[in-house]
Amino acid sequence: MYKTLIVVDHAVSGAPNTLTFEQYLAEYPKKGEPKTRVINLCDTEHYLSRGYYCSLLAEARQHRVLPTVEVINDLRARECPADIDVIATTHVFFGRAHDPRWSSIGRKAFDAFPAPILKLTLYKRDQGSDYWAERVGFNDLTAPLQRQCADALTDFTTRVWRTPRKPMAYRWDMAILIDPNEPHPPSDKLALARCVKAAAKLGIHAELLTADQLGSISQYDALFIRQTTAIDHLTYRLARQAEQDGLVVIDDATSILRCCNKVYLHDAFSYNGIPAPKTLMALTDSAVQIAQLEQTFDYPMVMKLPEGSFSTGVFKVNNQSELQARGRRGNNT
Repeated sequence: MYKTLIVVDHAVSGAPNTLTFEQYLAEYPKKGEPKTRVINLCDTEHYLSRGYYCSLLAEARQHRVLPTVEVINDLRARECPADIDVIATTHVFFGRAHDPRWSSIGRKAFDAFPAPILKLTLYKRDQGSDYWAERVGFNDLTAPLQRQCADALTDFTTRVWRTPRKPMAYRWDMAILIDPNEPHPPSDKLALARCVKAAAKLGIHAELLTADQLGSISQYDALFIRQTTAIDHLTYRLARQAEQDGLVVIDDATSILRCCNKVYLHDAFSYNGIPAPKTLMALTDSAVQIAQLEQTFDYPMVMKLPEGSFSTGVFKVNNQSELQARGRRGNNT
């Protein structure tokens, strides 16, 4: 069982287990003290500040400390991008954001920089957005933010501190192309999560990215397209570009060309003697074409647009009027 010490720049009345840096410097370590963890809420912005020395001494005293000196230096070493287009800012306390819209970014920032208090700035990039993280001392917070921090601190100190795993060394990087707004995507969220997990076991770092977030495709080793593909579409263009850049691509551009076109597939099946449903290619919606279809098939019929995938562009027609209507729409597509 760990004893928790909360170290601040200036004394805070009514806060148990809270002490100033001067008290921590003078009164610890104590003989026979239990295992101790230190939450350093001092300002660590400046090198050799109280906050810096607090974490440094805690590590020397074999106290578990948050943040570590390594994290303090990492945050100090980062340079804020120049002339950024700021979208919004918020504070994250122990990885917890008061605004639920920041929850995911807050957890990621805390995983990357395990510090009690982080100020996050969300800004626009040429491709999507990114965030900038910086450390803030408890005494620099406004009263409402101090209360939010205290609530998060109470929750955090009641949980077990787990030592973060060292990041896995990946051999390859793979982009998984998705469209979050697609109504019927090829893979749902659960399948995508399992894909990322399975890739990690094979030494592949997989990222879920939209076309806008993808940036330079050549920075990856592979592209896995989990957005509905089409020929006259960005999925085909990205697949072709990725192949030219030497990436392993699924679905590759040739497969998209072949599998998205029903005319090609039917001809390939017929040529190679592969059993397939009876198929007739309808070139027009004329009366002659309608009559030919009715002589070949009974109702209901299944109509497919020549190009499509994952069952898009597939329609059932139950009578001649539906056949004519669907034929007119197809010729206008």
